[in-house]
Amino acid sequence: MLFLCHFLFCALPHFVPRTTVEFRGKLHEHIRKHITVRNTGEVPLVFDVHLDNSSDFSVDQQVVAVLPGQEVALPVGFVSRFSRSVEATLLCVPRGAAGNAAIAAGTMVFQLKSSVSELRSKSTVTCETPCYDATTVNVTIANPFGSEGTFAVRLSQELVQAVKAPRAKDKQARAPGD
Repeated sequence: MLFLCHFLFCALPHFVPRTTVEFRGKLHEHIRKHITVRNTGEVPLVFDVHLDNSSDFSVDQQVVAVLPGQEVALPVGFVSRFSRSVEATLLCVPRGAAGNAAIAAGTMVFQLKSSVSELRSKSTVTCETPCYDATTVNVTIANPFGSEGTFAVRLSQELVQAVKAPRAKDKQARAPGD
């Protein structure tokens, strides 16, 4: 029991996220950032890369090898499907393949967070009609996702400021002076 407590005391601090990487962009935009993994030791390190909690984030490499004194850029991608913030955890777990490299390196954890700054509509339908006359507009709605879903359609209209015509009383007041 004492060995388990000692192991957890030594290993668990490595699972606290080192930093938060924020992905800011527009809705449905592809964003790519690079996380630098640096080896300051004298033994080659090999990390297994795991991504948890969200399918909106992606990594190109499942295994990263870093030679002594070198650094490697680990590309992380993000595509926002929704306007709400999404979080994920990126784990770089050391392998014990190169001797006792697992002892030389600890697990690295990064918190990934999204922030959608601008909503961009896929398309816009414009319709003009005289005031109080009803009109019908056909709108094609396509599902951008690979599965079924219930979607909301939002209708918005622009207010146009009408220019006021001068009143007859104002015309008479201006006529003699003009």
